[in-house]
Amino acid sequence: MSDEIWSPDSHDRGFTLGAEGGLGPEGNVTLSSRFNRLALGYTNPDRPLGVLAAGLESGQLELWNPAQITDITDVPSARLLQNTTHTGPVRALHFNPLRTPLFASGTVGGELYIWYLNCKKHSTPYTPGTRSQRLGGISALGWNAQVAHVLASSGLSGYTVVWDLRGKREVVALQYGDGGGPVGGPGPGSGAGGVRKGASDVAWHPENAMRLITALEDHSQSVIMLWDLRNARAPERILQGHERGVLSVSWYPQDPELVMSCGKDCRTLVWNPSSGEILDQMR
Repeated sequence: MSDEIWSPDSHDRGFTLGAEGGLGPEGNVTLSSRFNRLALGYTNPDRPLGVLAAGLESGQLELWNPAQITDITDVPSARLLQNTTHTGPVRALHFNPLRTPLFASGTVGGELYIWYLNCKKHSTPYTPGTRSQRLGGISALGWNAQVAHVLASSGLSGYTVVWDLRGKREVVALQYGDGGGPVGGPGPGSGAGGVRKGASDVAWHPENAMRLITALEDHSQSVIMLWDLRNARAPERILQGHERGVLSVSWYPQDPELVMSCGKDCRTLVWNPSSGEILDQMR
């Protein structure tokens, strides 16, 4: 499978990616295993373009220098790390925005690892605590934008678990439809009918360390939930507008009153999270 590097001009409204006569990729990498997730981060003087992390279907985690990915990529030179610590498909990756050498990776088998990178040597990964019984497979990860040692992980069970890395423990479990709250309550399968809807993404408020959004990818419950951890038993607000499952959510860093989401209905929606109003959409 291929990974391509693009360099679009965001100010040119007339450009088209990949179409005949349009903008083409600047580089690509082809591997035998499918790419499940990509993440870009950890910029430093030695690598001003940062590090590109790739989670593969084979369970491999790979790190690449994007500056060396070209149309004729020399794979051994561009690859910074090839690791097989994970035993199943890697579906979730996220770089820490505050402590940039830190990033997290998770698999559909429930493995969750924290990595510390530096320019000379990459450390052995560690876990944030005892494996959560709520998550099942991990589908998304998100570092808190204000508190460097707090990480959220969303699972195929429908739960989102918040971790305190200093205490090496999970502190809050969020779940729509059955009540979340502090760890110690019911686990997976205990809701109405024992049915869980897979969580597809998680994103923290850019300015408020206690607030985050999660999303569900199930067609029958294609919703986005706004949470306040000071009252974690139910969402603060539920955003409904996608006609099929939600794939991804993102808080606009420069304006907390804007959230974007994309779904399986082939729509990208712009929301006001406070009112729940859809401000714009793209197809």
